[in-house]
Amino acid sequence: MEDDQVKYDVHQFRRDRIDTVPHLEALLLLWNSRRAVDSGGHGDLFVAPDVAGGVLYDMARQRLIVMVPGACKTYRYEPQRDRDQLVAAVESTYREELIGYRD
Repeated sequence: MEDDQVKYDVHQFRRDRIDTVPHLEALLLLWNSRRAVDSGGHGDLFVAPDVAGGVLYDMARQRLIVMVPGACKTYRYEPQRDRDQLVAAVESTYREELIGYRD
């Protein structure tokens, strides 16, 4: 039963809060690395810099990430216990789905 709830929560989160695959990948990159990424991407996000900037801005507007104080257009993941657990489940699900596509 608990597994079904986690799957439901992941589905809801992705449906309600994640607009595109670049949004999801940017969130997971920031969550995993716990370091800042500027909106230019610098190779971290595999999209054009203007797209990266839009993705990061969108996620900051939704309060999934925050802008780094004193750093222009630089963002980082802000840890929150409940959301950390959900993002961990999202990452696990995403990884499982990617592996499934490669088989």
